[in-house]
Amino acid sequence: MKSAVQAGLILGITVVVWTALHAALGWYKDPGMSWTFWMVIPFELILVVFMLKNTKKQGFRYGQQVAAGLVMSLVGGAIIFVGCYVLTTMVFPTYYADVRGMYEKVMIAKGWTPEQIGAAMEKQKSMMTPMGSSMMGFIGTTVTGLIVALIASVLIRNRATSMA
Repeated sequence: MKSAVQAGLILGITVVVWTALHAALGWYKDPGMSWTFWMVIPFELILVVFMLKNTKKQGFRYGQQVAAGLVMSLVGGAIIFVGCYVLTTMVFPTYYADVRGMYEKVMIAKGWTPEQIGAAMEKQKSMMTPMGSSMMGFIGTTVTGLIVALIASVLIRNRATSMA
């Protein structure tokens, strides 16, 4: 499980650094660049697969590999939760106000009515807080890692078996 904890540390730290860079460059306020935040998802997928390949070499069975993927995701998710909370409350305290402003400008440019904008903003209200977003980062990281581990562990095991 050492490799899972190490991979989780790498995941968490990398996502927090990417989030800080994304915020420092102001990309979260730019409709043309805000999508780049989601580059953390392919990074997590790649990291899970590499970690699982390593655990396969170590002789982990399927259940152990899935557990390693879950451990990696939990460690990474915990770091992401704390890091994103700190970033959006202390380092970039206007982060969510800025995001709401950007979303509102995009909706106005699309011709939405004030009522439509208000309804859309109300739906996003709980996510547009440091706690809500940090919690979703933790949950999203954990669920993504678990699903990828469930699938990738089978594929890695079957590929190794069929190539032998």
